[in-house]
Amino acid sequence: TPGRTKIDFNDHHAIIYNVKKRVQSSDRAQTVLIEFTTHDNYKNSFTKISKSFKGIISEMVYDILTSSNYLGSKKRINIDPTIHRRKFVIPNLSPYSAIHLLQREAVSDESKGAHYLFFENPEGYHFRTLDSLYANSSSGAVVAPKATYVYQHPESAMAGGLATRNPAGSLETILHWQIHDNTNSFVNVKSGMYSSTLLTHDIFNKNVKKFEYDYNANYNSRNSTNMNKSGHGPLVALTSVKDNKTITQQYKAKTFLHPSGSENLHMVEDRSAANGNNSEKTYEQWQRVSSEEYRGLGFTLIENDTVFKEELSLLKINENWVYRVVGVREDEVDFPVTKINSTSFSAENKQNDFPKGITYKLKAEFLKATIADGKNAIDFIFEK
Repeated sequence: TPGRTKIDFNDHHAIIYNVKKRVQSSDRAQTVLIEFTTHDNYKNSFTKISKSFKGIISEMVYDILTSSNYLGSKKRINIDPTIHRRKFVIPNLSPYSAIHLLQREAVSDESKGAHYLFFENPEGYHFRTLDSLYANSSSGAVVAPKATYVYQHPESAMAGGLATRNPAGSLETILHWQIHDNTNSFVNVKSGMYSSTLLTHDIFNKNVKKFEYDYNANYNSRNSTNMNKSGHGPLVALTSVKDNKTITQQYKAKTFLHPSGSENLHMVEDRSAANGNNSEKTYEQWQRVSSEEYRGLGFTLIENDTVFKEELSLLKINENWVYRVVGVREDEVDFPVTKINSTSFSAENKQNDFPKGITYKLKAEFLKATIADGKNAIDFIFEK
């Protein structure tokens, strides 16, 4: 049957991989049903990825699709950008399977939605959110439907010369329809679709955060089908079911646990230990607590063993900023800030043995921290 999108096989090459059926359609004719697929699909079958990835998920997906080390596709790529820097280890998976693994963890930078889809059509590869498929993320304009189908008798569809005016119109007639599973509220409750609780565990800051999800309360924050129609809205009963709360307020129906971490984790480049040849990696992680307090954690690893750790903070005391270090001495050590602006600050404590001064400078690609005592200085170049 004719389709709405023309496929030029001069541009879209395909491989016939199966002759599925052969039917005698007349005395001198046969009808053959063949199945074909793309070159990329074949290449996906015998390409495996065993590698660690670090960065934005949307960038990882683009790399997997276009890099000659993986799929190496030349087709158009349509990707909705994601947020959060992540680390993944792909355990000997095909490119498509690796992308499906990343898809489950992706969060949109625009809509903040987590409903990503990965698919291919004649327009190329798509790594898109449901929100962007329903409506334009920037303008909010609803995406027009590809086709409208009606349920009526085929003969009535041909009446009035419709087939002459629009031959494809007759193909939009629904001959039969049936809903197998309309809205199973019991399954939706058990799966957490209507209400749930999310616990996130931050292993670096050692805290747990709790989020409660209410389907009705969050409905308008997401795009949906028929959102431009009058009377559109959630089809969930508002009847109280327990403790005078509706079905979308039963947050204990489903609980999810997810690890989390700050995106402000910085790592210093490898350097040789001062007292040996072991490779050291020093990290600092900072988190904004309030407009007057920032908390940090600094630690050094040698082959996954923690050899040094200190708790850091930058806080405002009596209108003055103080850089505080805990864990190096028996008591906390304060370094009053002597200079501060939007990209750097300096702090001094001349009574401390070493360091007597600490300076942080934020550059475009890195964060530079310097500790010094007037004679000696040590620089740390942190990369995000």
